[in-house]
Parts: sequence; C-alpha cells; structure tokens
Amino acid sequence: MSATGTTWWRGLAVALVVAGVCALQTAAETETVDGVEWTYSVAEGQATVGSGNWGGPAVSRFLSGSLAVPSVLGGRPVTALAAYAFQNCSNLTEVAIPVSVTNIGLNAFWQCTSLTNVPIPSGVTGIGRMAFYGCASLPSVAIPDGVEKIDNSTFEFCGALREVSIPVGARSIGRESFAFCSNLVALAVPASVEWVGGGAFSRCNGLEALYVPAAWENPEEMLSQAELPSECAIVQYDATGVACTAASTVPVPHAWLALKAAAALAAAGSDFEAAAMATAANGRKMWECYVAGLDPVAQDGDFTAEISVAHGKPEVESVEPDLGAARTYTLRGKKDLMDAGWNDMATVPASEAGEYRFFRVGVSLPE
Repeated sequence: MSATGTTWWRGLAVALVVAGVCALQTAAETETVDGVEWTYSVAEGQATVGSGNWGGPAVSRFLSGSLAVPSVLGGRPVTALAAYAFQNCSNLTEVAIPVSVTNIGLNAFWQCTSLTNVPIPSGVTGIGRMAFYGCASLPSVAIPDGVEKIDNSTFEFCGALREVSIPVGARSIGRESFAFCSNLVALAVPASVEWVGGGAFSRCNGLEALYVPAAWENPEEMLSQAELPSECAIVQYDATGVACTAASTVPVPHAWLALKAAAALAAAGSDFEAAAMATAANGRKMWECYVAGLDPVAQDGDFTAEISVAHGKPEVESVEPDLGAARTYTLRGKKDLMDAGWNDMATVPASEAGEYRFFRVGVSLPE
C-alpha cells in the first residue's frame, strides 16, 4: 500500500474513533431558571449541571453574588455537578446546592476566588480532585459523612480556610489536598483514615495542631510525606475523640532555662520576663518556640514535659531531664487555639477541664 493510502486509512480510523467518542457523550442542553441560563445534560433520568468540558461552566462566569442550583432541570432531578461546573466563576460569593446532589465533579469550583459559603449536602458521597482548588475566600467546610476520599488538591490554595470537618468514615487524605491552606490552625483526622498523601499539608504554615487517632502506632510514619510545618504538634486522641491517651511532648527551650544565671533574672524571681524578648537560634522569639513546639536550639538540648489526660483531667506526668523539686511546673491550657490567653489548669473547675484541648508547660526557676 502506498504512503498516501496508509495516511488515508489512518485518517479514517481516527475519524471513526472520534465519531465513536462523540456518540458516547451526552449532548448538553440549556434551560433558563429565575433569569439564569443553565447548561446541563440528562442521562438515565437524572440531570447533571454543566457540560463537563474545560472552559464551559454551567452558568456565565460573570454572574456575581448568591446563586441557587435548581433541583430540577429538563424535568429531571439534579443529582450531580459536572466537572468544571463553576470553573472561574470568580464573582460568586455563595452557591446553594440542592439536597438531591450526590456527586461534585473535579474542578467544579476551580478558582471561585470570592466564594465564602457553599454548604455541601449530606447526600454527597463523591468530591472530585481539585473541586475547590483556589477558593481563596472560603472560611470553612463540612465534608459529608458519606465521602470516603478527600481527593488530590481538593482544597489546595484555599488560603482563608480555617475550619474543616473531615467525616468519620473517610479512608484517605489525598496528595496536596490542603496544601497552601495557610490559615488552617487545627485539624482532626478520623480513626478511619488509613493513608495521607504526599504534601497533604504543604505550606500550611498556620497549622499548630493535628489530632490523629491513638490507633496509629506510629503517627510520624503515617505523616512522613504530608509535609507538616515543623511547629505543628501531632496529638493523639482516644476512642471517644475527646481525651488524649497518648503522651505529647512540649519542649521547654534549653536557652530559656539557661537564663537563670542572669542577675536580672534572679532579681525578678521568674524566667518569663527575661525570656519575653529572648531570641532563639532559629531566629524566632523564644516564647513563640515554646508555645509552638519548635526546637529553638538543638533537640538534645531541650527539656520536655509529658502531659497526660485521664477522664478529662490534664496533668504533667514527668519532665526530662528531671530538674528536681526546686523547679515548679505550671500546666496551662486553652479550649481553642484562638482563645486570647492560657489558663492555669490548677484553677480550672473539674467540670470544665475536659473541654481543654491545647496545653503548654511553664517552668519557674529558683532565684
């Protein structure tokens, strides 16, 4: 066969393949509801919002403000948001999704940079990768109980995200799923999670505490690729999801304790005033290292305190190395990291102690 004949047959084969693919695709339709023109498709008696094509959102990307997704399109119940359904709709601030929706496609809200509220219906069982990528104004999200997989980059670059509820039953947290969520302060990982992907918490610079199940025998190994910030404390919780059963360490900087030799410190009778302005070897204030759990000097030069929580009552179990009875250790706590100050746990009523989740240890030195 000649080269020309070969080229002709290859062209025919490609044309047949393309024709076959097009035949399998569901044709997009449009319908105007409350003055908004919607693109959708119908298959097996159910409607999906959007065309599913890159660059072809379900509505005009110039729409602004609040938007309610219709529960019925083309006379069929809306059960899904297609891939790219609201891609680049950067002026939308709120999207109401009908309770009939069970699936949110990949890149569904990609770069919806003004979006501040998008409640996910309880019936949703699937959320595609990068679904909320770049939703830079979204402050919180509650993932429904039926979702078993937090897909790759689902909330990447959601810079305003502070509160996330991962459902009991979720089995995996995908690669870079929360990367660059710089305002995320604390996150609880349910006991059902079996895998955390690489870079899941990359550049989450504000993350101070990650709560993981006590069933994880080696949480550091489970999170070895997650790229947690160095100052993030890994705290294990018991089966109730409230009290910590595994001990966590709170570094007391060696350089801070070394200040006891200063005459001014001895006169003040406390290390706290002298250390308030002290700078650690890592360039940060010593007290910041103390609270955040950083290693200000060297790991083998740190004192650590072991804190346990039993029946809602936290207490300092031991210190390493033991500095002797002359030192006084004061356990302080917060109910929420956003609380203004740290409370002395010795003065907290027993009925309220169980509500505290964050702790630090203060060390008083002799003159």
